[in-house]
Amino acid sequence: MSNYTDLGNAMTFLTANKEDIRYCPTLQCWFRWQINRWVRDSHDFIPFLASQVAEIIDASDHPQTVREATVKQKHLVYTRSARGIDAIVHIAKTFPLFQVSLDQFDRHKHLLNTPTGIVDLRDGSVHSHKRSFYMTKITN
Repeated sequence: MSNYTDLGNAMTFLTANKEDIRYCPTLQCWFRWQINRWVRDSHDFIPFLASQVAEIIDASDHPQTVREATVKQKHLVYTRSARGIDAIVHIAKTFPLFQVSLDQFDRHKHLLNTPTGIVDLRDGSVHSHKRSFYMTKITN
């Protein structure tokens, strides 16, 4: 049986999204990876991702008894509620893996992010897009 708590839900959220979202405490906002750069979550995509936690739990957890099935169904109803989704997002903000400081964004002044790759302006070499560079800007 899964950990049917808000923390358990947030851990499921973390596992499912650890590569693609970050929270910046300074700006008090979420960022998400969008193909070739980090973008501010201005369309409430993070709560949408949190709403998927119930589906992940439902697909992965297989109760062995009627009691366990009842507990699971009750938890799924809560997890799908606005309160359950808000709790996931709120707790996830505190996870160090999700947090990013403002100075991590766009700090590589010698790198130019383009739609086809990242150009190192020192030597002209082109590299693939990397989340770890925390680039938010891109050329047209």
